[in-house]
Amino acid sequence: MMQLGCQDTVWADTTRKGESLVRMMRANALCESESAISELSELEKWGYTSDESHAEFVPFYRMVLEALNPNGQFTDEDTVIRGRTNYHAKVVSVGGKEYQPSYACFEQAFSPKEAVMFALYNRSPFHMIQRVAHHNSIVGTPTHDDLPGLRHWSDVAFIQWLSCCREERISPTNLKYVCRCSVENLATLDIIHEILCRKNLDITVWPGVSFDANTEEGMALLASPNGSGVAYLLSQHRAELGHKVVERITVFREHEDVASRNLLFHIVDYTPK
Repeated sequence: MMQLGCQDTVWADTTRKGESLVRMMRANALCESESAISELSELEKWGYTSDESHAEFVPFYRMVLEALNPNGQFTDEDTVIRGRTNYHAKVVSVGGKEYQPSYACFEQAFSPKEAVMFALYNRSPFHMIQRVAHHNSIVGTPTHDDLPGLRHWSDVAFIQWLSCCREERISPTNLKYVCRCSVENLATLDIIHEILCRKNLDITVWPGVSFDANTEEGMALLASPNGSGVAYLLSQHRAELGHKVVERITVFREHEDVASRNLLFHIVDYTPK
């Protein structure tokens, strides 16, 4: 694991990247790299299978929804959590080039009514191709030519959110929270650990600890692999989501005896000054 505490330059680079993501979210103009991915048909085009179902209303979802809306009534019968899982599992030909399946997986759960996206299990095509290459002792990293055009979490999660909103006839602009559940990415965990050490804090159950996106800690979390995806989701799909920014990030545990880290990104509409 990268020891950020021993490298102040790494911490500075991390917060600098987070600051640039804050500027990107706030920019008056549309993001220069506005995503061309905006329709559900892109999933099939790029070789993804789709599993659409009502997700089981597990205690974790209830805990988060009740924390965000203490006056809400969340029962198994009345609370709809929509699950979306897309596997990159089919050979497809796009623009005369054949793309092999990477067996990437993007799994989310959504409550459009409560404005929440739960990011559950996500492995990108780049990650999967790289893992196979490492397993087979293949030198080098995947190039863009090896990857499908639809390869980023931010694009797939957006399409999944759009699909659920259309089913419930709710505007996609209703997105207010993204919860990255049970974070496993080592770079993100390093950043969380560094923040806790710098601030002499420990992770607790909800309400956990929160950091404003304008602080060094908030910028570092935005710069993490789990945070930057949220920033790109908002910046590259502004036409459909509206002009939104991350206001703060909450780090919390599900239970005191569970070591997993969860990141909740609080999203607000942004009015340029």
